[in-house]
Amino acid sequence: MGFFDRLTGTRDPEAGITPRSTEDVRAALLGINAPGVPYAVRHATAAERADLVAEWRVPELRLTLRTRMRFVPAERVGARPRRTVGRAGT
Repeated sequence: MGFFDRLTGTRDPEAGITPRSTEDVRAALLGINAPGVPYAVRHATAAERADLVAEWRVPELRLTLRTRMRFVPAERVGARPRRTVGRAGT
């Protein structure tokens, strides 16, 4: 793991973990949406420069945390499998 991996939250998966396809990950993230929960995963707008955005609303604090996720499947071909954990931002 390099310096920039630490800054972006990129981590190597544990041994024996088989990476999922980009489409599987996207479908799984969009599939966690449900009525009555304080979070939502949605498709990003062009201005957000991402593929998906996860939003967590904290109404008591009038706060919304957003994590932008970008999928780059071309970089995964032939490379070691990686998992990226985004940082929350407002």
